[in-house]
Amino acid sequence: MIIKHNNIFPTFVSEFDLTGHESNSLVIEKIDTYYKKKDPTLYNNNRERFLNEPDLVELWKTFQECCDIYCEKANIKPVIVGSNWVNALQLDDNLRAHTHPTSVISGVYYPYIESEDTPLTFENIASPIIKEHNIRRIMRNVDNTAGLSKKDYEVNDMAFYPQNESLIIFPSYLNHWVNPSATHKRYTVVFNTLLYSERKAFQPYIRDYRIEPHEDK
Repeated sequence: MIIKHNNIFPTFVSEFDLTGHESNSLVIEKIDTYYKKKDPTLYNNNRERFLNEPDLVELWKTFQECCDIYCEKANIKPVIVGSNWVNALQLDDNLRAHTHPTSVISGVYYPYIESEDTPLTFENIASPIIKEHNIRRIMRNVDNTAGLSKKDYEVNDMAFYPQNESLIIFPSYLNHWVNPSATHKRYTVVFNTLLYSERKAFQPYIRDYRIEPHEDK
């Protein structure tokens, strides 16, 4: 007997351990300063260009390398890191369910997170289809001799528990959220991407720092 299992339409969510990266302490310092001063123009965070700071280019390069690895694994066209910004959550803060509709893949980096904090949760994009299918199937089984419930077949979401200095990359169409934070300090750097072939249309705001010089703003 020859058996071949095919994983069709996989949804890759990749985790990268970036422990010891040279920029991590600097990122924490910048986020501390940003939220302490409450200056929306600081680090161009309101323009979603945090990683475009000259002293964060090495972190940008690392994120780009991780995106390249993800694209190769997921068999999608190359992308380039585009808009990016920082978030800081405190106790009981949350992020509502959302997607990143203008992006190909997105990433979230955790320069600081406590081990007992709330996970990052992704919704199963097939949930509506699975629910409808099983409701129809179970309803046709009038007697329901097996005591089936549609909940027996539902996998609505999956939670990821990030670690300090970890990066999670995922398809931007995935609905995701963070329930109320269980700790007092949760820092993230978030980025979106666009197809590499599109980058010239967005210059000078989107630059490939591996081959192009950095220009101070």
